[in-house]
Amino acid sequence: MSGMLQQGYSFGYVLAAISDLGVGEGINSWKTVFWIGAGLSFGAGFLRCLFPESRQFEEAKASGKHITATDFWIETKEMLRNEWRMAIYCIILMSWFNYYSHTSQDSYTTFCLQQKQLDGDAAVRASILMKTGAVVGGSIIGWFSQWYGRRRAIVTAAFISGVLIPAWILVEGERALSVTGFFMQFFVQGAWGVIPSKSYLSVTHF
Repeated sequence: MSGMLQQGYSFGYVLAAISDLGVGEGINSWKTVFWIGAGLSFGAGFLRCLFPESRQFEEAKASGKHITATDFWIETKEMLRNEWRMAIYCIILMSWFNYYSHTSQDSYTTFCLQQKQLDGDAAVRASILMKTGAVVGGSIIGWFSQWYGRRRAIVTAAFISGVLIPAWILVEGERALSVTGFFMQFFVQGAWGVIPSKSYLSVTHF
């Protein structure tokens, strides 16, 4: 489930790109894409209302224990005092992860438009396939890490994505850029697919 949960983000990217492809390249088309995304978000919220609360929430509610802001800060200070090394490790790790993912995706459509001279629709289609690779890779590698190991899965996926950089930036044409973008994000978001379970283990460790 770790990879599937994480790739809700990438799936949202895919939906936004498909919406953009559908509304065209008008100056104000971003507004339509925004409202489509807002509608999907409200729809997801409504669906969540149809499901019961988690067992942990119900147990905490039944116990009558109420955590105040003061309690929260006391527990936070205690955690930092006891686990400051882990906190520094998590900050460095997640800073790297954000650089890793966003530098490989945020300007990809612009890269296709300006450096590779694709037209608008072709660049968006390449972006859709790129993030489809993220959804697939994150789900598969997140699942695979259950047996292969969390850290080994992250390191292996990051190494393979590094090896793919020349193929990712040197190719020409929509088809080649789509394929190499797919595999780049397969491994970038594959590494990310491990993070929800790794974060859960860190929290339970605290």
